[in-house]
Amino acid sequence: YRAGSGKQPTNIAGWRPDRIGRAGIALVPEGRQCFPNLTVDEHLVAFFANLAPCLIGMEACGSAHHWARKLQSFGHTVKLMAPQYVKPYVKRNKTDAADAEAICEAVTRPNMRFVPIKTREQQSILALHRGESVNAIWLVASTLAVLAIGYRFYSRFIAVRVLQLDGG
Repeated sequence: YRAGSGKQPTNIAGWRPDRIGRAGIALVPEGRQCFPNLTVDEHLVAFFANLAPCLIGMEACGSAHHWARKLQSFGHTVKLMAPQYVKPYVKRNKTDAADAEAICEAVTRPNMRFVPIKTREQQSILALHRGESVNAIWLVASTLAVLAIGYRFYSRFIAVRVLQLDGG
């Protein structure tokens, strides 16, 4: 599905990846089927690999970019949306299946804002930018701790044996 082409895909899938590996998947318009308990990555890959090419909407999160790239390799069109733009379309309690149905509704809206899918390199650079300062702080703190321990326990040994200073 391309914006402005006027041609709607036959299947629209809404998928909300979950932190614990479960996924709520809704397929529209073919009978509003929901698959709330696909739990293993291999099951998800097989499910989408066997699905006819369709428009798949997903909430944007860290793992959504990985899954979007994988789903695009199966011939699907994938659109990522920020969760705050999907929330108004949720009709009932917050569950994976309800979120997936809301994503199906939101992805077909003409004025929806989509998040561009990041490449592996872009995600790697973002991870480095976020983690670099934390890693440097821990490196400096651990170095200072080792120096403090070394000074505390080996200062007398170094003074007497290495520098041969008087012990008195």
